[in-house]
Amino acid sequence: MNQNKDEISKKRLMMETNVEDYSIDIFPQPNDRLKSIIQAVPITRLVLFQYKRLKGMTKEWKSWAWEMMEKGFQTPGIIQLAGEDVNLAQFEHASLIESILKELELEVTTDEVYQQYVLYIAHQVLDNMISAEEGLKILTQEAINTDDHNAFIDFNILDDEIDLERNYYCKNDKDGIIYEDNVEDWLHLYFERIIKLNE
Repeated sequence: MNQNKDEISKKRLMMETNVEDYSIDIFPQPNDRLKSIIQAVPITRLVLFQYKRLKGMTKEWKSWAWEMMEKGFQTPGIIQLAGEDVNLAQFEHASLIESILKELELEVTTDEVYQQYVLYIAHQVLDNMISAEEGLKILTQEAINTDDHNAFIDFNILDDEIDLERNYYCKNDKDGIIYEDNVEDWLHLYFERIIKLNE
């Protein structure tokens, strides 16, 4: 009896958990150089975001430098970065990263970096490193931190919609709407669609 109830509940959840493509932002493709480096070393998405957000030296930068060297990107700046301490002063770190970007002939805009960070978080969700709701919270916070940059604003709106659903139960009869009991599944599918439409 219980199993039958669970199956019915699962079927209902699958019917209701639907993400329409029109609800996903399509980002412009990154420049070819950035794209090739991301394909070789995916954590590039995270460290470039940290750089644009002035986070300074982090353990991720060291990991990135070692991984870049393993993939054949052995520039003087990357070799230096791999040996630096995580307590490297922020201005020294920024100067070193600027040198590395020149060595790599890599130019990135803030828009590109933020859009690629969204994809980084989406991959974290799909790789089960974080839950879909955690991914949403991270990107919602970045909407706040960046004064609603267009790469993040949809996540802020989505977070508000989920809060409304949970607190006021604004039930909608259409398929694909977020319901109180399908938030994680819906968001997981949402992040999956972000990757599918942007890579």
